[in-house]
Amino acid sequence: MRLFLDTNAVLSAVLFPEGRAATFFRRAVTDHSNVLGAYEIKELRAVFTRKFPAKVDALEVFLAELTFETIDTPKDRRTSRYPGLRDPKDAPIVEGAIRSGCDYLITGDNDLHAFEHEGLPQIAAPGEFLSMTDASDVTPE
Repeated sequence: MRLFLDTNAVLSAVLFPEGRAATFFRRAVTDHSNVLGAYEIKELRAVFTRKFPAKVDALEVFLAELTFETIDTPKDRRTSRYPGLRDPKDAPIVEGAIRSGCDYLITGDNDLHAFEHEGLPQIAAPGEFLSMTDASDVTPE
């Protein structure tokens, strides 16, 4: 499966290495094709530099060790293309997820979980995706 990774999933995995997002990356991400938008990478670096400067090196190590495809994403934050999208900062993420052709958008953002738009992949939080894939890996006796 192809997974479009939202900023907050990566952020959570780096900041909380024992949390659900980190578990997701350790267990699920290696079995799937991963996609990050250029916007998400830039946003991650800006957030870590501004809010978590002591963790910038951990982010860079994480990104260097993660196998992923990068796609171009727009910087446009207008939500007019996406009626019902509450946060303008989510517009490039939605656009990237649609452009990527991924099967899932992995995010913990509740606004995105509540958002529906044609072409948007299925949305799952990291722990939810793990539960779904763990359940599908179990063969009945």
